[in-house]
Parts: sequence; structure tokens; C-alpha cells
Amino acid sequence: MGSTDLEATAKLVAKGHQLSDQEAGSLEGQLAVNPTDLSLRIQLLGYYFLRSHKSDSARKARQRHAVWIIQHHADTAIAGLPYVHLDPVLDGEAYDEAKELWLGRVSTQDVDSTIRKNAIKFFYVREPDLAEGLL
Repeated sequence: MGSTDLEATAKLVAKGHQLSDQEAGSLEGQLAVNPTDLSLRIQLLGYYFLRSHKSDSARKARQRHAVWIIQHHADTAIAGLPYVHLDPVLDGEAYDEAKELWLGRVSTQDVDSTIRKNAIKFFYVREPDLAEGLL
């Protein structure tokens, strides 16, 4: 995870913060056509992040995108940022799914160091003992 990746991710997240509801809907439509477009997902995570505290639909959308990131791009900058972090109480089943995915990703000895770091970041606040065990 180089600084360029983090910088590009930060720009996409910031762009997502600025989206209107209509623009976010348009990005969701584009994602339906091209579900592997990581930049669209990062923007949408930025859009849903703050809104997820006030809206159940935004929380569900954020959960969906966060789980997808863990499944498909656990080695990217966005996977280690709070936009993908879920809460066991607020996010319930989505947290459980994300936890299972992270634990599966780090269960092999030759796991990529970036994936391990991102998993540790995911668990650090909510399950510090688990995060410490991953070190």
C-alpha cells in the first residue's frame, strides 16, 4: 500500500463526500453494470459513510460495499480505512460476515502483509485482543 494508493483513495473518498443523492444513485447504476469498478465503490463509501449514522438504507449500502471490498480488494488502502470498518452492534450480520472474511484472509502463513495490517485495523477498536493476536 504505497502513498500514491492512499492519496488516490483519499481523493476518491473526498469526491464521494461531495456527491448529491442523485449523483450517488447514478454511481450505483454504473456499478450495477460494472460491479468490479473499485473507484466507484470508494466514492460511494465516502458518500455513505457519514449518512450511515442517520439512515438505515445508507448503513446497509455502506455495509454492502465494505464487505465487497474485503472480499475482493483486502490489500488496498481503502480496506484499512474507517470507511470499511464495521461495528458488531450497529452492523450486526454484516460485521459477522466481514469478520469471517478477514479471519479467512489472514489464516494462511503467507498472507500479504498489507492484508494482515488492514485486518488488524479492522479489529483494533472493537476487538483489540483479536487484533493483537493477528500481530
